[in-house]
Amino acid sequence: MRHRFHALCPYFAMFPEAFVRKHLVWSKPGDVVFDPFSGRGTTVFESLLNNRVGFGCDLNSVAVCVSNAKADPPKYDEVCARLDVLSRIKFRPDTTLSKDAFFNACFHPETLQQLLFLRQSLKWKQNRSDRFIAALVLGSLHGESHRSERYFSNRMPRTISTKPNYSVNWSKKNKLTAPKRDIFKILKEMINFRYASEVPKARGFVKQVDARNAIKAFPNLEGRVPLVITSPPYLDTTNFEEDQWLRLWFLGGPPNPQ
Repeated sequence: MRHRFHALCPYFAMFPEAFVRKHLVWSKPGDVVFDPFSGRGTTVFESLLNNRVGFGCDLNSVAVCVSNAKADPPKYDEVCARLDVLSRIKFRPDTTLSKDAFFNACFHPETLQQLLFLRQSLKWKQNRSDRFIAALVLGSLHGESHRSERYFSNRMPRTISTKPNYSVNWSKKNKLTAPKRDIFKILKEMINFRYASEVPKARGFVKQVDARNAIKAFPNLEGRVPLVITSPPYLDTTNFEEDQWLRLWFLGGPPNPQ
């Protein structure tokens, strides 16, 4: 059965885990497998599932967050406890985006307040539980909410974030309103769903660094990587920073495409 961590977050231009398994025959158990363009971490995580040691790097914060959430996940009890603590905090309303046309069209007011709270509270770069929760949020942040209640936004694609003006105009034209979602409830359901698959004992890691500087970021891996499985960036197809702008916003970026 497919491991449920694989689909933690949709990601544009991703390759299937079967592609990785097919090429792992060029390595042996215990070998280091590296992906210099990690994306959502398929190479790193599938390597761990097959008794290899997975490492990688990527420039995109979304990729680093999702990859590490799968490669170095918290224990089930730890992430549940962290979510429970967060859900019990009484936070003050955040008026930062109260006049922003896109965010008001994209999210129900109560859902947006929960997102703003989590955006400020989750220390995804330092804490494994926070990172896993953040990755779950990224996977549900936007999508086909008319088909699934696990998406937080008004109707949007799952893999990329449409531009603000386009989104607002499209919602008005089609007379769509953002659904009210209880993010904490959905996150608890998603944790239970993802952890139904056994977590591999081995751990990997993905660093946020330019692939050209990988040797500086991983000096201990010099001469120890017999296999690289990767797919170079689709530079003529997508701009990852522009197309992932809403997820990047949640991880601390600006509230508009760059």
